[in-house]
Amino acid sequence: MKEAFRIIPVYAGDVSGVASALYELGGMVVMHDPSGCNSTYNTHDEVRWYRKESYIFISGLNTRDAVLGNDQKFMDDIAFSATELDPKPKFIALCNSPIPFLNGTDFKGIARLLEKRLQIPVFYVKTNGMHDYVEGAGRAFTAFAEKLLPQKVPTREAHDAIRLNLLGLTPLDYADYQNVSHVTEILSGEGFEIVANWSYGSSYDEVLSSPLADVNLVLSAIGLPLAQKFYEDYQQPYVIGLPTGSLQSIICQQLRNAAKGEPFLQHPAAELLAGGMKQTGKTAYIIGEAVQSKSLAYTCVFDQGYDRAVVLCPLEQSARLIDAEAGDLITVGEEEIESYFKDKEDATILCDPLYEPVLPQKATKKYLPTLSFSGRIFNEHFPDFFDTIRI
Repeated sequence: MKEAFRIIPVYAGDVSGVASALYELGGMVVMHDPSGCNSTYNTHDEVRWYRKESYIFISGLNTRDAVLGNDQKFMDDIAFSATELDPKPKFIALCNSPIPFLNGTDFKGIARLLEKRLQIPVFYVKTNGMHDYVEGAGRAFTAFAEKLLPQKVPTREAHDAIRLNLLGLTPLDYADYQNVSHVTEILSGEGFEIVANWSYGSSYDEVLSSPLADVNLVLSAIGLPLAQKFYEDYQQPYVIGLPTGSLQSIICQQLRNAAKGEPFLQHPAAELLAGGMKQTGKTAYIIGEAVQSKSLAYTCVFDQGYDRAVVLCPLEQSARLIDAEAGDLITVGEEEIESYFKDKEDATILCDPLYEPVLPQKATKKYLPTLSFSGRIFNEHFPDFFDTIRI
């Protein structure tokens, strides 16, 4: 039962990741799911729902249609809704929950039929409700790019400033919009021109301009698959990490080096910590998303006087973003976290408040609420990760 959760919540699911990733891009996102309740994916995992419209639909799959494989009703409902909407959706993204996945529903075939019928780009984002939001949002971004962005390197006009895409910037990791404003201000102040961010405070037209960038900055694990795709398709290099604290100047210099074709550190926080961190001494433990956590680990050691910092990441697709040799760990289930801290009563821990029940009572805790984990419970206390976070 190591993967069971009896005390703390699980992170937002892959389907919620799709809804969040594509929310602002002008499309129609359809979840094939029995619930028929939009709040399952949006109200609980979305801070934009009350101030910005988005075309998010739930199919309301019933038992009879699931058993008999009645996909025609699903397609007819989508077609009717798409033609009634004003303005028309720029694309349609299909994703699914466990039941259509177990039924073997042919979503790629459905997408082809709908695209022919509606003359709107339609694509399938492979989900099944059994993975976390990192998996779903990452797949949503790459599916969007494969369908709607050019596959060849575009002609780039001469320009003075280095052009930059921000990848993996969604409310699930950066709930407070101040994060978007602050990181944009930091990078603009360093002389970079932001082409697009994927995708919080962004738009369809902006992300379509992404191939024109010189380099990409990955701000969460969500953005890594897209960064790898952009490197393969457009030869755009990428740097991983948050420009915060003393890491800001390092990240910016690596971006400049990468854009110019010079040697650079791809994941500066991890690479510099590997050589500059002690193996014993005053330790900070950080539980959370890998890119954020590793960047915070860097600031703990190099800015705040800690001898070492250890990251515990409970999310998928994150193993290459942490350093197992430095003591970092991909955790599976709450029992593993409880066991890890069993003999660390005096630990200093940075985490979401809802981790409290599985952590030592005497431990010193600094709380950083995360929408993807505790939802809107701590809505007034979402952090600005690009400000100095002190432990």
